[in-house]
Amino acid sequence: MEQIKFDAKGPALSVNMKYESNHAENLFVTYTYTLWEAQSSAIVDERSGNNFNNDDDNYRLTTPSAKNIGRVIDVLSMLKNAGTEDLEARVKIEICQGGEPLETITETKTVAGDSTVINQIFIKLSV
Repeated sequence: MEQIKFDAKGPALSVNMKYESNHAENLFVTYTYTLWEAQSSAIVDERSGNNFNNDDDNYRLTTPSAKNIGRVIDVLSMLKNAGTEDLEARVKIEICQGGEPLETITETKTVAGDSTVINQIFIKLSV
């Protein structure tokens, strides 16, 4: 699990999902973003989306920012290659505070032609 530090007294945190590929025209993605409460099975926020429009793949976390100490961001992505040739897909999860990037977690997956793979990234928020 990745861990990202933030300023508990700072401005709001946000999470951005980005999907890239060497054959972007063949990459179709759906995802579920879940924000888990610290040391709990309680869900704070849960959203679903896709890569059809990257403008709406940004979610603001609850404020004040200190409420997010110990919470876990969980992004489960389904990556579909609609083409016949293998492609390299990059899943990028960017955590920002006050609109400024703190860190970007990137994972690369090879997706065979006409196949689907699952990617899941967990990020623990800490100070």
